[in-house]
Amino acid sequence: MDGKRSVQVYLARMREALEDFERAAGDTHPDDYAFIPFHTPFPGMVRKAAVLGYRHMIRGTDVEEELAEDIGRQPRRDDFDSREEFQDATREYVDDLKETDAYREWYGEAIEPTLNISSQVGNWYTGSVHIARVSALKHAAEQGRDLSGQKLLVASYGSGAQAEIHEETVQPGFEDEVAALNVDEQVERRYDLSFSEYEQIHDRHNHEKSVELEPFTQPDGEFVFDGWGPMNERQYTYVE
Repeated sequence: MDGKRSVQVYLARMREALEDFERAAGDTHPDDYAFIPFHTPFPGMVRKAAVLGYRHMIRGTDVEEELAEDIGRQPRRDDFDSREEFQDATREYVDDLKETDAYREWYGEAIEPTLNISSQVGNWYTGSVHIARVSALKHAAEQGRDLSGQKLLVASYGSGAQAEIHEETVQPGFEDEVAALNVDEQVERRYDLSFSEYEQIHDRHNHEKSVELEPFTQPDGEFVFDGWGPMNERQYTYVE
């Protein structure tokens, strides 16, 4: 309903989740993580979150001091008489930060590869953070990069404006797991729906749950919806 407000809430919850993670795991640093997959409704939202996360992680570090020669140190609230002045200074700092070589290099390595698949398939809602992770691991495998033992910082987000951030450690053999997903083949099999097909899909979600509609696609090697459980939960079956 309100796109701008939705983005603001997303960014606020991500900041709080990162702060909460650091209370449990200690301070984070951009060099700590090979990739940072975000919940990705659309890549532009992640671009906004990434620079704010980077700003947070470099605060009080050698990176901030090195950048201070060009763009100054990050604004601190205590240095300003009003919240408005502090916010204006912060926005200016973030704008300058985005243009630095240090940020662009980090973004190109840690964030951009996570967006490759989502830029082709659109919003997968709850599954979008998993798409981002696969995209990053697929990129690493294609580059011949061994990520075994390296860490990912995974930022998920969902209904109720809730965010969670956690670490994951990449295991040996991740390349085989990524290859088995056949992502490129699945993307290439996409086709444009006709209007009548769109109406059929749309109607399936408008009818009562007791109404049966004939499917017009054949599942292959994937989970499919298989009815409703006793607590009104959706049930799925894997079809070979």
